[in-house]
Amino acid sequence: MIKEAERLDYGRLTAARYVLMESLKKIKHDYIQLKEKFSSLN
Repeated sequence: MIKEAERLDYGRLTAARYVLMESLKKIKHDYIQLKEKFSSLN
């Protein structure tokens, strides 16, 4: 019973970490695009 709960928690943790990494990648990508836009204005 405990093992099952641990495995569920671990799965949730892994999924959360994956989602976090993906959104960080997107934020970084958007940030780079914004920086390029601003440098082309100047």
